[in-house]
Amino acid sequence: MKKSILASLIVPALVVGCGSGSSGSSAPTYKWQVVQLKSVSESSLNSKCIIYADSELNDGEVITAYVAEDDYNILYHNADGTIAETFSGDDITNGLFTITSTDVPDDGYVTLEEIESLTGGDRGSYMFSVQKDLLEDMVLNITQEQGSTCYTGSDYRETASDTALVNVQQPDSDPDYYQSSYDVDSVNGKATATAIPVDSPYPASRDVLITAFASYDSSSTQYAELSEWAFISSTNLYEDSNDSASTLTASLSSSGLTNVYWTTIDEVELDSDSGIIAVHDDQSYFWQPIYDDIDQLNVAYDTSEVDVWSGYFSGTISDNDWLFTSFTELDEDTFLDLDAFPSVDVIDGVSVSSVCDVADAFCIDTNGSYSSDEFDYQRVHFRLDEDRSSSSSNITYQSIYSLANDEPVILVSSLFDFTDPTLSRVEINLVTSSADSGDAIQYLMTTNVDLVDLGEYSASDFVDDAAATEFYSDLNGLITTTSETEELYQAMLESNTTTLSNAYDF
Repeated sequence: MKKSILASLIVPALVVGCGSGSSGSSAPTYKWQVVQLKSVSESSLNSKCIIYADSELNDGEVITAYVAEDDYNILYHNADGTIAETFSGDDITNGLFTITSTDVPDDGYVTLEEIESLTGGDRGSYMFSVQKDLLEDMVLNITQEQGSTCYTGSDYRETASDTALVNVQQPDSDPDYYQSSYDVDSVNGKATATAIPVDSPYPASRDVLITAFASYDSSSTQYAELSEWAFISSTNLYEDSNDSASTLTASLSSSGLTNVYWTTIDEVELDSDSGIIAVHDDQSYFWQPIYDDIDQLNVAYDTSEVDVWSGYFSGTISDNDWLFTSFTELDEDTFLDLDAFPSVDVIDGVSVSSVCDVADAFCIDTNGSYSSDEFDYQRVHFRLDEDRSSSSSNITYQSIYSLANDEPVILVSSLFDFTDPTLSRVEINLVTSSADSGDAIQYLMTTNVDLVDLGEYSASDFVDDAAATEFYSDLNGLITTTSETEELYQAMLESNTTTLSNAYDF
């Protein structure tokens, strides 16, 4: 089975609520709903409670959410990182906080700060912060145990089956491999035209894409030279080889295929997620993989069955270890070219500085590892080391989403008054995108929160860096449903968007 493209988007983060609202005044308002994700027994759950996914912890458990009642603050930060105003979680009704934009300082930030009591009287501060210009309605997770009031909503699961199958009529070209795609995250296949496995529920709720390929290397599992294709009705699926529906077969077509080529620089190394994505009936499908050593692709531009074509690249820049993803919306005039990545350098010598563009602030000196002029937005996630005025065993993590900035400001915690902060860890994610700013920043947020981790670890586990801070995974942050995530993903498919990510432990 092919590795999922959306493994870091849909499974880890499921994102609720895009866009801003208004209270009837001229000042925009935004609502932040704070909840705790938790793995619980489905049989014990009230039918009105939201279900995001089946849990991977124990059989019969699901990921749901409970309204956050305490152990957190909402902070308004000034542009220099100092606190302008603090709102305690136990004073926020039902975990729902309304932000009036005019109350937030210019160029300032709004922060969800999770507060944890550690052993020996120490405390932990975990901060999720959004710059004023990028505020949106959001549902946000914290990890501290909350009360019994669940967050109401629907069941967003779509349980996959390991046994769904489909038959197709073998074309005269006698393809070497048949790929199935139920969505961009559910890809399987087989070398013969009968009993092709499909990663889908059964019964399925939408079409399945079958693409056939003329060449297949069983040792490398690479398949190329797309020769036939079809979107096949879900009624053609059957559950096992004894099912009477197995007599149903579907036809493939070779019509409309056009050669598309792509180029890249030598330093780019693609991973197995790279491919062409096709949007059909408001659902994204994995059309075909892209490999480092095969530059010819086949796309059916003239079909009415595909609304959007997009090239998706994922991999590493080998000479400086930046990870990248890149979406390119395709049409008959677009050439896939990865030569034009923004310039980045190795993360080396990053440190805290008190000599910043913003006066009277501590900031992170990125030491020329990138130029903010080449990007639109960024995420900086870091851990501050033990140099602070209170006990050296206290913990401080910050995740700050902002407009691209060479000197991201460190935000003051409600618990700690920093005296000489130093870094023990930093992660930097950079985005350049033609998409709407709200879509682009929420895409950045969804790629850095792990739903399973958030449901798995208890508060005490966050003392352990290995458990709490896998690279590119926030401790708290945005939550989404699968349907909203699909909408967000398609917004990226219809854009030209590149993200670059790097990290360093000191």
